[in-house]
Amino acid sequence: MSAYPVPAPVQTQSNLTSLAKLILRITLVLGILGEVVSDVALGYFMARGTYQPSTGGWAIIAVGFLGLLIMAGGLLLSKKLSIVAVALAGFGVFLSSCVSYYAMSIIDQWFSFDVVVNHLPGKSLYDAFVWAADTSADWEPMAWVNFFGWGLFTPLAAILIWPALIVSLIAIAKKPAATLPMATSPMNFDPNTGLPLNNNTGEQNMTYNNFGGFQQPSAEAIWVIMIPGYGEQPLNVFQLRQMAVAGHIKGETPIKDSKTGNVFMAKQVPGIFSQRDYVTMLLISFFLGGLGIDRFMLGQTGLGIAKLLTFGGCGVWSLIDFILIAMRKVTDNEGLPLA
Repeated sequence: MSAYPVPAPVQTQSNLTSLAKLILRITLVLGILGEVVSDVALGYFMARGTYQPSTGGWAIIAVGFLGLLIMAGGLLLSKKLSIVAVALAGFGVFLSSCVSYYAMSIIDQWFSFDVVVNHLPGKSLYDAFVWAADTSADWEPMAWVNFFGWGLFTPLAAILIWPALIVSLIAIAKKPAATLPMATSPMNFDPNTGLPLNNNTGEQNMTYNNFGGFQQPSAEAIWVIMIPGYGEQPLNVFQLRQMAVAGHIKGETPIKDSKTGNVFMAKQVPGIFSQRDYVTMLLISFFLGGLGIDRFMLGQTGLGIAKLLTFGGCGVWSLIDFILIAMRKVTDNEGLPLA
């Protein structure tokens, strides 16, 4: 008999997470390029004396530079998809593409509703190409550089940030099934077969299968709640789900497999709690609930469309949903509560 350390678990990511990271990074690269290229062109024109920024002009430079720094931070953190990275991306692009322009118009006192409409991402992209088609014959090379910055890269980033945010938040909310911690102590293996010996106990909260990997909790098992007062009453997953919906057990409630003696948290067992992350759903409901994104992410497409068309029931529905999610009184499309 020989002893070998258990290998570390391999962290995998879903296709949705990979797609979200790709869209988010493309958006941030476009936003950063747009700001950098525009600033280079602006500096060139200022050095030549052909452009002297007003007070609002300096404001757009300052706010745009702040957006550039925030987008760079979001890009650096995007290696791991997280709420922080997504928030930085959205805030940075918003500062660079919209807030900077609105700040200039407010400070220079020409802000109006038309300014808001004309600087919506799709409209500004269209106007930039129309303007270029009419006047580009007289442009010098640096004017083309400026066009690619403010007329192409920045509006594209402002358009792409919306699907990037939605896909990223959905990917974060649909967290993968919980995995169990790996043992840190060496485990014994049979030198002839290479298979692990069955020397673990229920206290290790895991069992080995015949392939040397850890078995995950089974939805078909019979469970016992490990809380004083519940006794040794055997329960199946459906009964545990009913208790979870009623609020009698939480995601961290320990339950024991009556056959193997292994102990898990209730949220680790498939079919009891939703795989949507509670904190992510709470943030989405607060910031995007008026668009029905929280209901879409719960898999309730019909309710999401209704909520979107009514702008969250004029705010009333959004408030009610936020309270219900905060109290964990909402279930997903499979009837599973938030852990």
